[in-house]
Amino acid sequence: ITAALHTPEGAIIYANDFKFDNHQMVSPPPDYRRFRELGKKGVKVAIMDTTNIKEKQQSKTHSEKIARDLLKDVLK
Repeated sequence: ITAALHTPEGAIIYANDFKFDNHQMVSPPPDYRRFRELGKKGVKVAIMDTTNIKEKQQSKTHSEKIARDLLKDVLK
């Protein structure tokens, strides 16, 4: 998670270009413990984005290929 702003009504979370992938080698695995902590405290808003999803390059990981294929199917 890039940033979590805590307010009396709950956290506002901004996550920049992340993925839930325990088997990829490009970056460290997700911090599930931190996500659980934030969830227990209450999340008011979660703003998330990703980059390069429309690029025609070969996917870097197997999970990216699966996600790309699922998105293509949904967005037809």
